[in-house]
Formats: sequence, structure tokens, C-alpha cells
Amino acid sequence: NNSTDISEMFEMDVENLVAKLATPEGQGASATPLNIAGGGVLFGSVTIPQRMRRRYVGRSTPVARKAPSLPARSAADIPDKDAALRRIFEIGTRLHAKDINVLMSGETGSGKEYLARHIHEATLGKSKAFVAINCAALPEGLIENELFGHAGGAFTGSARDGFGGRIREANGGTLFLDEIGDMPLAAQGRLLRVLESRTVEPLGSTKSVPVDFRLICASNVDLNAAVAGGKFREDLLYRIKGARLAVPPLRERSDLVDLIGRLLAVLSDDYVQCEDDVLSLLTRHGWPGNVRELINVLQYAAVFAEDGVIERHHLPDDFHATQTNETPSPRQTMERAEADALRQLLRDHQWHISNTAKALGIGRNTLYRRMARLGIERR
Repeated sequence: NNSTDISEMFEMDVENLVAKLATPEGQGASATPLNIAGGGVLFGSVTIPQRMRRRYVGRSTPVARKAPSLPARSAADIPDKDAALRRIFEIGTRLHAKDINVLMSGETGSGKEYLARHIHEATLGKSKAFVAINCAALPEGLIENELFGHAGGAFTGSARDGFGGRIREANGGTLFLDEIGDMPLAAQGRLLRVLESRTVEPLGSTKSVPVDFRLICASNVDLNAAVAGGKFREDLLYRIKGARLAVPPLRERSDLVDLIGRLLAVLSDDYVQCEDDVLSLLTRHGWPGNVRELINVLQYAAVFAEDGVIERHHLPDDFHATQTNETPSPRQTMERAEADALRQLLRDHQWHISNTAKALGIGRNTLYRRMARLGIERR
């Protein structure tokens, strides 16, 4: 039941579409070919009644519209089944298609780059550049050169012909800045100028080069707190935060079992599955390292799995060290189920406390107390 806007499908509005297909009433309708955005052709015609004929028949060739980006895909186009993650993908794709900057927040390893890449491909396609930069992984002295490039001979050891920089590599595509909260203040100022002027000036050069890219940023720290602490520019935060999307940690996802199966299919050449008690261990684990930690555990276990079945002794020693042999009590099981249900309801209401409390039929203070008891923090 997914619907697509006519203007997106045929790259023209309804008025121009009808005019192109129009034939007078009483005349044989001949099929006219129509190009579909993204590839393909449809044939069609429209018969115009007498009272509307003057409006369309004989009208000049429809005015060409600027071809839009590929229409936003539905959340079904990502394999993940978690409702919160699918909603983030759908919202992010719609915003990215309109060139609205997106800021993702979430714990390290929760899949922010994974989502950013899928949003880019759904909006611009795989043929366009997707340039990912981890700001935390670059030394402070190199990040400006990496981002903005340099002119030939700009400094000792620089390339003779210069270096264009990663921002210019993203021209026509998407620039993904991960852990942007770790970007030095000097680089933040230069990035702000790039976003405002849509030009980049390489180090050691006075010539500005036009750039056109879409921006997705991600951070695992509270940027508002970083602004208050003088570590992040407030004007840059407002510039990159066209919309903020909170990526859930792995322990809050509802599709963990399905994700484990999909990862094992990718990580191993042979068919591998988990014993039931192993699957129980994996689903109870807190996963502080999120998806990255899960991948490491499964990759290790799959190597030693006999007959394609992962058993307890195939799991890494450091994973066992974090486990206890205690079976959760009925009370713990009920509280975990209650916490999962409440988190999902909060996500459904975009973490709006008043609306969530109203849906539950309780007061705001009662909801706050329940969240505190279950260890749920407000976003």
C-alpha cells in the first residue's frame, strides 16, 4: 500500500502530465511513452471532456522540471526489523532527499554510519560519492588538511600538486562526519564557513572552490553539553542539526535474534546457527560495544563452530567473563519486559513525556518515577 507522488514518479506535475497525455473527446487515444524516475517507461493516454478541452488540448510542450533525487524509499528497504531503526531510516531518507542536514546521536558502534550509508543510497544512489570521516580518529594537526585539502607546497612535506581534501571528494554526494564532537574548534570554524558559503578554501590557498554536498553528522556525546563546556561551537551545532535522530543501542532493539542470523550469514561461508542456550545468552547480554561487539563475538564463534552450530564453549573467553550463571528471577523478567514495552511506547511518541503519559492514562510524575525505577533515561 505504499504510495508514490505522481510528480516524483514522472518528473512533472499533474497539470503537465495530463497535458502531455491529452487527446480530445471522441478521438482515438494513442498511447504516449512516459519516462519513470529511476528508469523504465509507461505508456498511457487521457481523454479530455469538452468542458476541459481548452485547458489541456493544444497546450505547448510541458515545462521541464528539475529532475528530483530518487524518491525516498520505504523503511522496508533496510533489512532491519526493529521499528525504531526503520522509522529513523524513513525519516532520515525524507530529510536527506530535501537536503536537510541530519544529526544522529547514539552510542559508539550502534550503527550510525550504517544508517547514514543506507540513507545516502536510498536518496542519491550508489553511484554518488559517500565520504565518511571519523573525526575522533584523525590527529588534531591533520584533520584540517584531511577535510579541506591543501595547495601545492603549502607546508613542508605537502604534495607538490596539492590535495583536494575529503570535502571536495564528497561533491555531488554525501559527507558523513562521525564523532563530530571531537572535531577541534579551529576545524569547526572552517567547516562552518564551508557550510555557509558552499565553497572550500584549501590550506595555503586564497582560491575558493565551489562544493555541493549533503551532510549527515553523528556524535556519541551530548553536543549541547559540549557547547556549554566551550568545546563545540553553538553556531555550528545549529547549522548541522537540521534534524536530530536518536539511534537506539543494541540492547534496546527488538530484532536482535534476526540480526544475529543475518550477521552469521555474512560472517561465515558456511551455514552457522546458535544453540538455543547460546541465543539466550546473546539476547540477555547488555552489549556495551553494540553492533561492533556483537560482530566480534559472532565472528570468533563462527570460526570454531562444529557442524555449523555455535555452542557455549565457542564463545570468546572475555564474553564469558561478563556473564553470570544466574537465571533471571521472574521479577527481573517482568521488569525487563515492562522496560522494553515502555521504551517502545516512548519511541512511538518521539519521547514526548506528556503524550506518553496520556496514552498510559497516568500523570507525568508517575511516568517519570516509572522510568527511573526501570532505568530509562529521558531523551
